Amino acid sequence: GRFTIGALRPPSWDIRTHRSPRFSRGRAYEIVGESQISLPAQIQAPGCTNRIRAGYLRMWQTRCSIVEPGVYHSICLRIRVKILLSHAEQLSRTEGIAFDFDGVFTDNRVYVMQNGEEAVVCDRSDGMGISMLRRAGIPMVVISTEANPVVSARCKKLQLEVRQGIDDKLPVLKAWAAENQLDLERIVFVGNDINDVDCLQAAGLGVVVADAYPVATDAADLRLTKNGGRGAVRELADRLLSARLPG
Repeated sequence: GRFTIGALRPPSWDIRTHRSPRFSRGRAYEIVGESQISLPAQIQAPGCTNRIRAGYLRMWQTRCSIVEPGVYHSICLRIRVKILLSHAEQLSRTEGIAFDFDGVFTDNRVYVMQNGEEAVVCDRSDGMGISMLRRAGIPMVVISTEANPVVSARCKKLQLEVRQGIDDKLPVLKAWAAENQLDLERIVFVGNDINDVDCLQAAGLGVVVADAYPVATDAADLRLTKNGGRGAVRELADRLLSARLPG
């Protein structure tokens, strides 16, 4: 069998000869097919798995089973392979950042007033982080499922573009990248929950806050040390701008 490789479309991966394509670091590929694949020896998977990770190689797949050590039989399979740069390298080449709102700019709690209005708590250090990123010329957007006016109010204060009331965030992320002529693989996406998983996997660098839900953490490339609404955005800003410094 053969796998066809998407993205840059390097030569097909010939399963019979185990001739692998020449993956480029920092690029994402899709492999589609059904057959046995030989994976690098350093990849270990103790049985069927949904995610294989070794070094900077990440693969997402629907189903697999071990034939022999290092060889997997892939059934009705779509695999997404992401060859990652180091976190510092990826941050240094960032062209844009997309954020979730609740659980990233907030601590995920909401205060409900007796008149039905809602309020959230944000961190001023995160606002400073956004200002620092804006001065560095980095395009930013907030993509939020929440339709509450509190989201647009906070984004207006921070001078952030916002797209809210979004159930499926990935098409919106792709559209924003295209509108701004940004390479999706040079975009950082910051999230915290299950509705961020697609964007975390699709972006060049998927980032979660320290208290993100496990399903989001598992899909991310980088986990911050600060919780959502408690300086996580500022931490990302500091790390990104530090990575851009010469030397």
